[in-house]
Amino acid sequence: MGMAVLALCLATGESQAQQPGSSAADAFRPSLSITPYYQGKADMDGGGSFSAAGAITRLRVTNRLGDKGFWGLTLNYDYTDYRFSDVRAFGGQAPWNNMQRVGISVPFSWITGRWGWLVAPSVDYFRETGADWNDALTYGAVFSGARMFSSGRIGLGLGVFNRLEEVEVFPFIAVDWRLSEQWRLTNPLAAGPTGPAGLEAKYAFATGWEFGVGGAFRSVRFRLNENGPIASGIGEEQGIVGFVHLTRALDRRMALDLYLGAIFNGQLKVEDSRGNTLSEVDYDTAPLVGLNFSARF
Repeated sequence: MGMAVLALCLATGESQAQQPGSSAADAFRPSLSITPYYQGKADMDGGGSFSAAGAITRLRVTNRLGDKGFWGLTLNYDYTDYRFSDVRAFGGQAPWNNMQRVGISVPFSWITGRWGWLVAPSVDYFRETGADWNDALTYGAVFSGARMFSSGRIGLGLGVFNRLEEVEVFPFIAVDWRLSEQWRLTNPLAAGPTGPAGLEAKYAFATGWEFGVGGAFRSVRFRLNENGPIASGIGEEQGIVGFVHLTRALDRRMALDLYLGAIFNGQLKVEDSRGNTLSEVDYDTAPLVGLNFSARF
């Protein structure tokens, strides 16, 4: 699922913007993460089934902004290959074949007193191969403010995005809180054009392993092929993702994350080129697995 629901919950290792309060040694930090993943077969209401596989790539640079802030630059590329079979739910034709995301985000974060602030504008193209690039633009920004305490930070955020014939506004909780020496509550991924950040509880073992369990609601909209069954229409996938994951730090700069989980209350939607709904199809709980490699240079 390219940048579909599964993909959005797997690229977590470096998805957050650089937070205020990091050390001087972190003033300039390039990083890379690559996440191949697979979403297992799920039956659709109305007949047929589908599965998806793909990869997510993030190339990031963060740098210091004055004495109490950071700015960053993130380049995004995601690809998802959808495989529909015995399709009856969409009139006997697969509604789309693949989905790509190409984009850039530029987060800024800074401290004023005991508050940390984040502004993260982004521009992305979400499209099926063969769709018009000019019609595939999604843009907007995330804003958040968090109060800092000795145990971490907690606050609220707001995302505002123009997503292919619709404007979406969503609030979310921004949190990174140490519950004990081993337990921590945090956002597993960055809020953005696909939805809020979700929540994850993590447990750090003395051996260098980390275990996490979490969930999030995600939604992705993309422009369809100009010559497809719904010419220049809009495809959308959404669902609630629940997952567990294991993290292993290979050294101070590299880590591997294994994700196992499922998508609940999943739905596929097709709209015409103006955003009018043509059909909505629910699908059964779908298993998912992903492996994330992240490295800082």
